[in-house]
Amino acid sequence: MMRRKRLLGVLLVVAVVAAGVYFIYFMRRNWEHALANANDFKLLSIDPDHNSGGDSPRIMGFKILGETEVTFPSERAAIVGEFKKAVANFDNVVASCFDPRHDIRFVFNGKTYDILICFECRSYVVLCDGKHLSGGGVKGTPVVMNEILKKANVPLPKQPRE
Repeated sequence: MMRRKRLLGVLLVVAVVAAGVYFIYFMRRNWEHALANANDFKLLSIDPDHNSGGDSPRIMGFKILGETEVTFPSERAAIVGEFKKAVANFDNVVASCFDPRHDIRFVFNGKTYDILICFECRSYVVLCDGKHLSGGGVKGTPVVMNEILKKANVPLPKQPRE
């Protein structure tokens, strides 16, 4: 009897771990698939200061300074490429802060996804319909994203070390 309970306990732990791994893998693949196939695609400029005033729209408590709809496939590819390159270059070094200045927002199958990116802190968070879905690390610079925002006359947030 004791052997059976122990076996059931081990099987339960294995099932829970397997379900967790599957969930994380599936959810990550889900938002990556959505990013690759999104219909509506925007780039947002975010103020990393939680204390910034005003009644402007916010995401995760951060003030949205402006946004631009990205309609040119070349610009969209450049934004996604810059993000993917930063993820690929991640070297497991992160800061303890999270002060995002950029948000890639896209819609797929009626769900709105946001990738809030903090190049300074070297991390990103993925939201789906406002709920935390995933996250990870980045190592790169937002040169392309800043250029696209400037071209669209979207105000940039104060940059690190300014």
